[in-house]
Amino acid sequence: MKTNTVQIVDALESGTLAEIKDTLTGIKIALRVIHVTGEESIDEAQRIAPSQVDALLLDSGNPNPRRRQGTGQHWPNG
Repeated sequence: MKTNTVQIVDALESGTLAEIKDTLTGIKIALRVIHVTGEESIDEAQRIAPSQVDALLLDSGNPNPRRRQGTGQHWPNG
């Protein structure tokens, strides 16, 4: 079994998503997680895709690094 997907959970502190794809030969997809916390998350998703990644995952999980887990909530709430 070969890895073909890399999931990037947070914004990169250095480097670019393109550098990751170029460095990891054979990786066809870079998947970027967007933690949906409000309307600004949609702006972030539109800014990143499609020029930087092959796929986005919109996640309602808590982006707080001390508590990485899903919320079970659906977005948008209501």
